[in-house]
Amino acid sequence: MIPHYWYNINVDLPKPLPPPIDPYEADSRIALLMRILPSELIDQEFTPLRYVPIPDEVRELYERMGRPTPFRRAYGLERALGNGVRIYYKFEGALPTGSHKLNTAIPQVYYALKDGAKEVVTETGAGQWGLGGVVGCGVAGC
Repeated sequence: MIPHYWYNINVDLPKPLPPPIDPYEADSRIALLMRILPSELIDQEFTPLRYVPIPDEVRELYERMGRPTPFRRAYGLERALGNGVRIYYKFEGALPTGSHKLNTAIPQVYYALKDGAKEVVTETGAGQWGLGGVVGCGVAGC
């Protein structure tokens, strides 16, 4: 089942995170973020909402791309521990691309298209980059 919302952990932190700061210039990175990120993603960074709705088009793409991956039960680990606990894990090997790339690249491209982008380079935050050429690509048709 594809989720309907992203969870915003910032709402549940004990105190708000400080705004992004440039480590070299010691001032705000928000102006830079506005040049490199889709506007909706910036809005989501600062939203007071605990749950952010996932657009239907993104949910449909997740489903077509094999999200979510199946849960598997770790029977061998359960037997080794011998404490009666059931252990489940996500089997990300079902997707040759991995999970995080798809989870983040799809909405990044979706929101960039809505902002009028013609080409998009996405990132996962873990240094894994992917190129998505979106010239002539309709939002629902990607």
